[in-house]
Amino acid sequence: IYVEDFAEAICTLVESETLAFDIFNVGSSVKTTVGDVVQWALTAAQHHPDQVFYRSDRPTTIQYRALDCSKIQNKTGRRPRFTIQEGVARTTKWWIENQHWWTR
Repeated sequence: IYVEDFAEAICTLVESETLAFDIFNVGSSVKTTVGDVVQWALTAAQHHPDQVFYRSDRPTTIQYRALDCSKIQNKTGRRPRFTIQEGVARTTKWWIENQHWWTR
């Protein structure tokens, strides 16, 4: 989920008078793999490596991530404004434009 969508969801929950102390998943509800995110970031950065290597000698996790966010959607009407791909592209663009913040 893109940071703006996450922040807006949190603000909606904090400002609610009826949802205090409830628990919600905040996400896109879209099944997403690490490979999906890698490809979206490479595309957004206009970087086209010959190969992407995944380390098979390292521990792995589940094949994909997908949160059930129907509760927050049903109780608040909130849905992300940005797709995961749009969020990755916006984040990648920020990293490229703000290299002076994170490079030494």
